[in-house]
Amino acid sequence: VRSTPPLRHNPAGLSGLTVAINGYAAQIPLLADGWQQVERQGDRVLIRTGSLRQPGPGATEGQAVVERYLQPAEGIESTAAEISFKSRELTAGLPNNRAKAQALVNWVATWLSDSIDDGGSALESLSSKHGNCQTHARLYTALARAAGIPTRFVSGLVSQDGSGFLYHSWAESYLDGAWVAVDPTFNQLPADPTHLAFFEGNRLVDLTPLVGVIGKISLSVVEEK
Repeated sequence: VRSTPPLRHNPAGLSGLTVAINGYAAQIPLLADGWQQVERQGDRVLIRTGSLRQPGPGATEGQAVVERYLQPAEGIESTAAEISFKSRELTAGLPNNRAKAQALVNWVATWLSDSIDDGGSALESLSSKHGNCQTHARLYTALARAAGIPTRFVSGLVSQDGSGFLYHSWAESYLDGAWVAVDPTFNQLPADPTHLAFFEGNRLVDLTPLVGVIGKISLSVVEEK
């Protein structure tokens, strides 16, 4: 997705971003809590991330929601013995969940070699040691949940070179009372502000709404900081 105008700054140098996405139909779901603020204006969506989020009460999750993101799921085998062992090994002695998340994202970014193909579930990729962005996000999510860090798998857009945005998957972890974007492919915690989350979930059915987005949206950079 080309951005008009292109970003003036390298994504890694940004602290906040506001973009307008045109053609995003009202019936298509969009994550609107925690990491980003979303304002719908018909088929136009305004997304603010990072330091450009407007002041206001942050999203706080109830215990039931937090518990949901600690449970194993299809492709995210957080209670498997191998996943649990590796998570404990990597986070032993660390003082808090943020430090544990940092250790896990660093390890996943190093452990998995980037590939075009999906390396499969978290458990499979632990052995295969390769995979695409979805593979990285699954393995990190499983390890984080095993460490007691509520974490969800998300997909959307990200910019690497500033000239446009690519479809990408990463994770969000619930740290210090708020959702924080974590990218185990790019080894970022927090992820840079060009991470624009559309959908949650790693199953094929979770990504079905992409059919209503790919080739149908355009993106304008409103403000960058």
